[in-house]
Amino acid sequence: MCDTNGAPVVQSPRYYDLRLSVGSAYRFGADRQAEDYMGMISFTTPYGRIGTLQGGGVKVIRDGNGVIRQINVPECLVDIVVSTNIGYEMRFYMGAERGAWNPSLGLYGSLGAPYVVNRIEDPGNDANGNQRVSFIQERAGGSSRRYMYTYTANSKKWGLGMCSWRCS
Repeated sequence: MCDTNGAPVVQSPRYYDLRLSVGSAYRFGADRQAEDYMGMISFTTPYGRIGTLQGGGVKVIRDGNGVIRQINVPECLVDIVVSTNIGYEMRFYMGAERGAWNPSLGLYGSLGAPYVVNRIEDPGNDANGNQRVSFIQERAGGSSRRYMYTYTANSKKWGLGMCSWRCS
């Protein structure tokens, strides 16, 4: 943990660093009052090069509980929405479809039509009691892909149990 200048501190840290190897580290926001709390601030390579999310035009927008709600990058906006009691959707919007910033909500609003929707669902266990996860991708124009992954406890592995495509 460190202060704004990078000096080590025990109390009231501004950042915390996750060091992976000699010279490489991720820096995260540690100040609960700051907008970047729990967000990645920068990455330092073993060669000393420092990259930032802000420098790349990435803005991660969180709700009041710190859960990621939207991700805005130069190419698109990703809106993450709990769609059902068993799943959530990641809706991708290009250009003008991303809508305008709504300061009262703290989100981009008036979104247009997404060009792709990725839906993750938990359909429940299969007949053998194995955990399953469903991934569904729907694209503008009507094409879709569905993948069903199953976790087998005995082998401790995930496997692709089913996939299907629909093209329009």
